[in-house]
Amino acid sequence: MPLSPKYSTIPVIDLFAGPGGLGEGFSSVNKNSKSIFDIKLSIEKDPQAHSTLELRSFYRKF
Repeated sequence: MPLSPKYSTIPVIDLFAGPGGLGEGFSSVNKNSKSIFDIKLSIEKDPQAHSTLELRSFYRKF
């Protein structure tokens, strides 16, 4: 499925994210060494899971 020229990635919003497994799955999908999906927002109410989400987000940027 080719992406529209208007969009370089497909935005993803993860509700009830838990520790972020679904987001990690989306982040790992690549085409030509470029991520297809972009996690725009992950929402989680549990403090420990939220801390894990922050760490994973930081790690993905590097």
